[in-house]
Amino acid sequence: MNFSLWVRTATAFLVENRRTTFILCFLISFAIGTLVFVISLAKGISDIMVINSTGMFSGQISGVNLPLSVRPDELKTPFVNAVLQRFRLPATIIHQNRKRPLDLVAVYPDQEKRHSFFHKKIVAGRYLLTGQKEILLNLETAERLGARPGDTVLGQMGGGQYELNVAGIFQTGVDSLDRAMAFCPVFDGLILPETWQAGVFTKPGTDMSSAMSAFPRAGLEDGQLKPWTQLMPDLTQLLELNDICVNILVVIVLGVVSLGCASSFAIFVVSQKTCDIISKG
Repeated sequence: MNFSLWVRTATAFLVENRRTTFILCFLISFAIGTLVFVISLAKGISDIMVINSTGMFSGQISGVNLPLSVRPDELKTPFVNAVLQRFRLPATIIHQNRKRPLDLVAVYPDQEKRHSFFHKKIVAGRYLLTGQKEILLNLETAERLGARPGDTVLGQMGGGQYELNVAGIFQTGVDSLDRAMAFCPVFDGLILPETWQAGVFTKPGTDMSSAMSAFPRAGLEDGQLKPWTQLMPDLTQLLELNDICVNILVVIVLGVVSLGCASSFAIFVVSQKTCDIISKG
């Protein structure tokens, strides 16, 4: 293969067909700019999907059944922004002779509002206040009990009974939250369980493998801390599908651009050969 011949031919093409060269350069630049925009858009969409799914309540890493001997501060690593402590209590909510069993989660409202955006999912009433005996009901439970913001319900949980004011009603669009969960503040007199749940919110761009390996293992068992990649397999598959679609689009665009350049170069070679034949004839 005569490589120097191809170089001289390509140079002649670029010099003698300046208009065509300009058009090809414009098309190549436009194609590359489009690819950069599409890849950036796909990356942004993926990041937003992860933030919307994990930032609302669960956090990027979830801790389950953590012993009280493990304090939230012990889970603060260089990768972590906040560790939210929650207590899950099996409960029965009673209002107007109607009962509804559900999981009641006792939280610290100030911390929740600072690091998650669950409080933005309130459809009626308001979010919880720190230390108050009140409850935040999901919409389905509120409708079944006939409860509205300002009403008083009876909560049986943690081995005790408490009168709780309905602070608000929420609806998130997440079935696991909207069907069988409610929230209340950690208040004086509430009997808490011996284990707690953690919502660990990591810094943007944190690699989950690095974050998981950075946690101290003292007092923790395998499976008590799990990243969102394990807890949300449907989201992981959706992100992988998004990456595959973007890669296919990149291959198609590069193929079209390469074919256009090759076709223009071939046309130039054929036209030059034709001119040579005509001039010799």
